[in-house]
Amino acid sequence: MLKLSKKWSYAVKAVIYIAQSKSELVRVSDIAKNEDISESLLRRLISDLEKNNILSTIKGRNWWVKLWKLPTQISTYDILDAIWEELSITDC
Repeated sequence: MLKLSKKWSYAVKAVIYIAQSKSELVRVSDIAKNEDISESLLRRLISDLEKNNILSTIKGRNWWVKLWKLPTQISTYDILDAIWEELSITDC
């Protein structure tokens, strides 16, 4: 069985949160609060997602984030590839 990290799970949650948001720009602090993710970890994940053209950010007093692509153009593999960690295989 393939075991994926919490970082990957948090990155997917963040992308889904942004995609489902009613506004184009979302504050990073709102994602962290509503998805129960450490804001510092989330900022690192968002930086990785931005480097891979999944998200776009506006940095300043508040970090704002939006999707770089349409939600239908983002796969879970894209997110995994952006925040890549070594995967491990576990027993079922």
